[in-house]
Amino acid sequence: MMRDPYDPFRNNTDAHDLYGKLNIYANKIDHFVDDPYGKTFAQRYWVNDTYATDTGPVILYLCGEWTCRATNPDTNPATALAIKHNGTVISLEHRFYGASQPFSDADGGWSYNNLKYLNTTQALADVASFIDYYKKHK
Repeated sequence: MMRDPYDPFRNNTDAHDLYGKLNIYANKIDHFVDDPYGKTFAQRYWVNDTYATDTGPVILYLCGEWTCRATNPDTNPATALAIKHNGTVISLEHRFYGASQPFSDADGGWSYNNLKYLNTTQALADVASFIDYYKKHK
C-alpha cells in the first residue's frame, strides 16, 4: 500500500482508506470457555504499511474505549514511531466499542448478561489472540 501519507488522494486512495486499510478479525466472545467452535464477533482493525520495510517493526496501537479508526500521521504517536522506524502500524478496536460489538440488539446488546464479557481479562485475551492471528496471516 504505497502512498503518500500526507497527500493520500495523490494515488486515488478511497476516502475511507486515508491512513490504513480496514480489516475484520473473528475474535472469540469468551476466550476462557473450552469450546473450539465458540461464538465470535467481528473485531475491526486497520493496517497502515505505507512506511514499512521488510525489517521494520509492527506497532500495535490499541484504541481505547471509543470508536476506532486508522491512525492519523499528524496526530498519533504510534504512527510517528512507524514513520521513524519504517514500520507498520495496526489499530485494533476494543470489544464493545465502535462496530466491534459482540452482540446485536436482537442478542441483548448492552444487557447485563452480555456485559460480563466486557472486562480487562477478555480484552487482553483479544489482543493476544489477534497478535497470534496477525503473525500467521500477515
